[in-house]
Amino acid sequence: MSKKLKNEKIKGLLVKRGKKPVVIEIDADNKYDIISDLLGGLIDRIEVYNPTGITDIIFNDESKVDGSKPNRLITSKQVYGNGSNTLYDIVYGDFLMLCVDDEGGYISLSDSEIERWSKEFDFTVPPFVSKEMYNKFFSPQIFM
Repeated sequence: MSKKLKNEKIKGLLVKRGKKPVVIEIDADNKYDIISDLLGGLIDRIEVYNPTGITDIIFNDESKVDGSKPNRLITSKQVYGNGSNTLYDIVYGDFLMLCVDDEGGYISLSDSEIERWSKEFDFTVPPFVSKEMYNKFFSPQIFM
């Protein structure tokens, strides 16, 4: 295990609704508090395909019920790395993408991951996808 440097930063990708993804740096020592503050509360995650490790989409745990608006569609291809672009889930509110180390802690995205996910999420959910439409047509049972 390598010695941790004081004031070390980790690099992630912040994806805000209606905006292009942006690279941010957060303090590695307080990352969980910073992520929670950044996303507005308790966090949850969706693991997405990364051939060299684990990458998480981290979002507010209550974003689907707290009035947040749809942000991005997540496809089966993004999650599993193969197959079709069928809908897997919709992320509501802002989210952050980070890699996960062998011990389950968050670490920086690589430059290639930043490039990949910046391209993948360089779009927004069409305005006609409302929370009501999501609840009506994309029930949680579909994703289990």
